Amino acid sequence: MMSVYFKASTAVTLIMLSAPAFAQCLPTVPDDGDLVTCTGIDTDGLSQEFLGTGNLDDVNVVVNPGALVSNLSSGEHTIELDDDAVVEINAGGTVLGLLGQDAIHLDNDGQVFNNHFISADDDAIQGDDGLLVDNRGWIQAIDEGINAEDDAEVINRAGASIIAGDDAVKVGRRATIFNEGFLQNTGADADDPQDAVDLDSGTVINQGGLIFSNLGDGIDFDAVELDGDDDVAEVSFVQNRGNGIIQGQIGIETDAANTSSQFVTLHDTSSLLGHSGVAANLGDGEDLVQLNDSAQIFGDVFLGDMNDIFEVRSADVVLDGDVYFGEGDNTLALLGDGVNIFSGDWFQTNSATFVGGSGLDTLSFLDTDPFTSDDFAALFEVNFTSDDRFSLDAGFGALVFFEQFDNLLLSDGTFAFSDFAAIAPVPLPAGGLLLLGGLGGLTVLRRRRRS
Repeated sequence: MMSVYFKASTAVTLIMLSAPAFAQCLPTVPDDGDLVTCTGIDTDGLSQEFLGTGNLDDVNVVVNPGALVSNLSSGEHTIELDDDAVVEINAGGTVLGLLGQDAIHLDNDGQVFNNHFISADDDAIQGDDGLLVDNRGWIQAIDEGINAEDDAEVINRAGASIIAGDDAVKVGRRATIFNEGFLQNTGADADDPQDAVDLDSGTVINQGGLIFSNLGDGIDFDAVELDGDDDVAEVSFVQNRGNGIIQGQIGIETDAANTSSQFVTLHDTSSLLGHSGVAANLGDGEDLVQLNDSAQIFGDVFLGDMNDIFEVRSADVVLDGDVYFGEGDNTLALLGDGVNIFSGDWFQTNSATFVGGSGLDTLSFLDTDPFTSDDFAALFEVNFTSDDRFSLDAGFGALVFFEQFDNLLLSDGTFAFSDFAAIAPVPLPAGGLLLLGGLGGLTVLRRRRRS
């Protein structure tokens, strides 16, 4: 698919080679704060390096409809400016970064508003801290689509695309990414897979869009490089809404050295998929996964060490995979009426398993509607297959398995799962039989766990 896009760029380049070079971005040599307007075909671009002007601050560049701006004659980045620059590409305008260069290269607090087409042999848009990109058109690159440092904001509107052979979006800390369109990595190098979104920390909101990598990950959180002793890792957020899809070898991946927290929320009919069988690997840190409405997860979820929470908030969610908690005091929260939760499709097949770790792991039924120990005993059968593995059977034809879970939190207290276990009768001496005569074949024990 990538080759088709770049064949189109090659065709445009051939047309430009056959045409004379016109300096159609005026003024040709701007000063700080100037408005530069580009019309027609311009092969010199607007590079402060090529112009020898030093740093150009506060320059506003407007690429008009029908204008085609490239670096074919300059050999530098097509548009290269310093701090606080603004580049606006109107409908019908095009910026090409040829000869292995970036299309747009800005320093701190740059802004790019794309309403048509940006293409590059290197990065389509490269910026330092505080870059803003608002894309309503098409951005494509052989390397990164957008490559920025900290505090970046990327808005990819409905119907818009950012497609790259490397990361579609690569940003640093405290990023904000809002996607209604397509963020895709199309790299084909299996030895060096890249991601659709690569960031250190921040917020990713996928509102009905597609975040996709075939060989890499949908979203990858890198290790956060702290600036000093007083610097702390930020909490990052992923919100998948509408019918949004986050998909990759791992849907959401976290580098091993990243120990900050990730809060992942799936709403509506959104889905999170992992081609490798792992939907999310959130690593160490206090992480949260919430499933709402009819959201779907396809693949296992690894929450890593520290105190983590996995919430099922609707009977209509689909969980096609297992959930692994690491070391720490973890919670699986089922928020809603117990009967509805377990009669729904929130597990796709039998044998869905929740695996705890060292620490205190709790299954919680706390919600606005009271769900008591009597309710639990009336609904569920608890069957132990070993000392630390048991199943819950609510009589709906599917079992949910638990390993290394300790507590059951209900509205009337905290209990041990063994308090509700179905215990098979044990042969006793005659005196013992007299004592048990009125208890029948199975006994359900409900003992409040001591605090």
